[in-house]
Amino acid sequence: MIRESIMTAQGSADGLMPFIDPGLDELSREFCHAARYWFDQSGHLVAVWGVGTNGHFGVSWDRWLKRQDIAPLRTARSCERLAGQLLERVRQRWPLGMAPHSIGLITDGSGVAVAPEDPWPLAPGWLDRRIARPGSLVALRRFDPAGNWALISQPSRSVAARRAG
Repeated sequence: MIRESIMTAQGSADGLMPFIDPGLDELSREFCHAARYWFDQSGHLVAVWGVGTNGHFGVSWDRWLKRQDIAPLRTARSCERLAGQLLERVRQRWPLGMAPHSIGLITDGSGVAVAPEDPWPLAPGWLDRRIARPGSLVALRRFDPAGNWALISQPSRSVAARRAG
């Protein structure tokens, strides 16, 4: 189960007041739209885009879960730009001085999520940890229950959802 995004208002007295961020929702929608277009062209299942101490990056996994760097094609550059904006907005939700220096997000083109406790997607075993503990992801936009992320993280549920849909 992936947790829904609860962002905290920095201006609130205790820093914990949940609120809806229409800008974050809109950026998440735009990013997923661009990513879906890129996935249609690439044939890959899931991808991570992020911002690290060395700049922007993109990595994807194909249907054999083989990791590849994302080529800087036009559609990938659009995803990278939107991912940067989305991650900057997410970083602003961390308490002052506590935001990670390197952070990324995962998408299958239908949904997008971050892993606050393990924010660096290029760390060894990161994807394996997300598959083993999908609850460690916080969804900025819900994943399709019959989508590629479900196919990887919950194969039996995904197959049932694809048959029903």
